[in-house]
Amino acid sequence: MRYPILIKIPTEAAMWHRVSVPDFPGCESVGTTVDNAIEATRCRALRWIATQLDSQQPVPPPTSLAHWSRFAADDQVLGVIDLDLGDLDETAERVNVSLPRRVLHRIDRDAKRQGLSRSGYIAELVLKHATL
Repeated sequence: MRYPILIKIPTEAAMWHRVSVPDFPGCESVGTTVDNAIEATRCRALRWIATQLDSQQPVPPPTSLAHWSRFAADDQVLGVIDLDLGDLDETAERVNVSLPRRVLHRIDRDAKRQGLSRSGYIAELVLKHATL
């Protein structure tokens, strides 16, 4: 999916290139080159989307370049970033996991207390404790 980006042109005093994804509040990165900054922003944008999905918040669709061109400052260039959302697919997938019975009983007990299925409970644990 292609999202607009704003690339801030550095001054001689500030040697860093700053790239932001205006559709994702707070999503920006810097780099010593434009390519470094864009790649860092691509990674940050994917983490931003994953965080939204993990907290059951919506991910905004890309806005048009024309929309953001009205907001670009004189020291900014408008571009696009292509985000591969394949790793963020929300499609449920069946997996086979072997666990000791005592662990399975604990999972089932705690899942029932929280009103979740076994799968839902395990997913909640992973989303809570795994890093992006």
